[in-house]
Amino acid sequence: MPHFEVRIHEEELDGKVEPKLVGALTDALVKVFGERTRSMAAVELFG
Repeated sequence: MPHFEVRIHEEELDGKVEPKLVGALTDALVKVFGERTRSMAAVELFG
């Protein structure tokens, strides 16, 4: 399973940036490995 662990300053997390960040990382994964990996992507955000 592709897994991203992202550490970001708490003040950067505002409820709007998180879905954009998760989406962008997932899209990058799909661009490299193909659409089949979209459902397998796991993204953890730590603030």
